[in-house]
Amino acid sequence: MKYKIAIPSIYRENILKKNTLKFLQSNSIPLQDIFIFTNNDCYNAYRNTLDKNINIIPINSNSIQQTRNFIRNYFDDNEIIVGMDDDVKGFLKKVDDKTLEKYTDIKTITNILIKEMYDKKTILGGVNMVSNPFFMNNKIHYKNCLLPACYYVFINDKTIKATNPYELTEDGEVCIKVFEKYGSLVRLNYIGLDMLPNKKTEGGIQQVMTKQERDYKQRLSDKWLVENYPKFCAIKNTGVGLRYITPKVKNQLTLL
Repeated sequence: MKYKIAIPSIYRENILKKNTLKFLQSNSIPLQDIFIFTNNDCYNAYRNTLDKNINIIPINSNSIQQTRNFIRNYFDDNEIIVGMDDDVKGFLKKVDDKTLEKYTDIKTITNILIKEMYDKKTILGGVNMVSNPFFMNNKIHYKNCLLPACYYVFINDKTIKATNPYELTEDGEVCIKVFEKYGSLVRLNYIGLDMLPNKKTEGGIQQVMTKQERDYKQRLSDKWLVENYPKFCAIKNTGVGLRYITPKVKNQLTLL
């Protein structure tokens, strides 16, 4: 199955090269199928650091939400896009309730998701939000849920855009909009992500926003999402983040 890899990245060209690009190259992903979306002021650093066959798209973006909206508009409708973050090293697969094993075959994971998405007549699939074997299981989940934008597969539909004015719950809004329109999502509950620890990396959103600013905007973003999609999500009673709700869907659309 043909697909393209889309990676948003700012001020992290070396992290990108040593992690996600190394992972993709170990899977023999053609370099010409990899698209890096970065801010205009980062373009030269990325172009000088990365292989010349990789596509680098300079854009004028103030947030990851704007960048991911740009990515969806950049590609044609019905193109299959694999969205990834720049610090993904691979996957982690559940062995039992206490054990995970490293899993590096992105082609198999992606092809499973594409098949399941076509079978369920939906356009978005991904992996578990957590990489803790106790909270994972050996099932494929089709209900409304949060899929990590660090790795997901998207059959492009340009009408699906994030509109949150606080711009920090983009992944949740997109999941809800896809579920609302198509009636299902696909999540491999037995697969998690192997990534760099966020707090130990430089560049990215950490360079343009402090943790305190991000936490504040995240709370406002979550509140906005609940107010606008009360049938699909709610604030958790304990902990942080949102609880995703699966309402009964009367009309399920087919693929574009």
